[in-house]
Amino acid sequence: MDCTTDAGAPLVVSRYNDAAAVLSAAQDFFAEDELLTSLPYGILRRLSRTPDLYGAEHYFLSITTPDPARAGSLEEPMSAKSRVVLLAMQTGRWPLAFFVSPRSPEKEVREAVVRLLRHLNESGQAKAVGKVEGQSHHAAVLAALWNATAADACLPPLRVRQHDRFHMCERVVDPSFVIADDDPTLRIKKATEADVELLAAWYQSFRERLHDPTDLDGARRMARSWLDGEEGCAAYLLLRRAEHKGEPETPVSLCLTNRETPHTRTISMVYTPAEHGCKGYATRLVASVTQIALAVKRYCCLFTDLANPHSNYIYYKVGYRTHSEWDTYETGTDAAPS
Repeated sequence: MDCTTDAGAPLVVSRYNDAAAVLSAAQDFFAEDELLTSLPYGILRRLSRTPDLYGAEHYFLSITTPDPARAGSLEEPMSAKSRVVLLAMQTGRWPLAFFVSPRSPEKEVREAVVRLLRHLNESGQAKAVGKVEGQSHHAAVLAALWNATAADACLPPLRVRQHDRFHMCERVVDPSFVIADDDPTLRIKKATEADVELLAAWYQSFRERLHDPTDLDGARRMARSWLDGEEGCAAYLLLRRAEHKGEPETPVSLCLTNRETPHTRTISMVYTPAEHGCKGYATRLVASVTQIALAVKRYCCLFTDLANPHSNYIYYKVGYRTHSEWDTYETGTDAAPS
């Protein structure tokens, strides 16, 4: 296995050099709760195919403990006789995200977080951490432990930046939202190479709304990555049909899917330009893309910012329900107070 290991009992800390190694080592972890682990699983699957998709620098870490249920098996290798307590990853400029096994008791989770922070400090990775995200109760534990030693480690404190909610949908509750093939005013198309410039421009605008801008070359590169069709990745454009023959259709909204597990597919971005807002386009498009996903998967999932009640209302109307709460913490004194 391509990793380095710190075997302090009873937890084992392993750092991996590539996404494929993490996927192999954490198979059982991803199967424990597909909804909970759909984010890291989907990202790792994409990175195993395109390692530099989010940048050249990666940090992958697992913290495991011996699994009594498998300890007596002579057929399985030692690496298979443990279970993952915590998985952490940071790719490029994105936040350090960590995920905890639902099987782990609170005491074990806390010790795993302590070991994660120790490794971040000893490896120097802590200096590269600008944001941290995780389930709300776990993220609060990490932030408290980080802040208790931040001054001694010459690190800035962590403060809550954003509260998110992870939603899942098993069916579209109002089929009238789904756009039919013969709808007289709207049409959905899967984006192609011919749409890259539009996708890139809209992605830039989307990032600007988040106060996290990106350059045009990076936006084009990201847009092209949506078109390969692998891992459930697709960009769906909502077009308003022309009123008169010979006139072009007008793109009015965008919905992106870009991660999947055996039973889930995730909507990762919804964007409607300001000039086309408040017309119900996002609701219709999300409902339609959700229906497309549910034709081949059991669940469709997405994250929402709790500070945006309008988008949360849209998703509730479609049929999304709360699965779990997540928080993003940011380093620095200008972050929102916790």
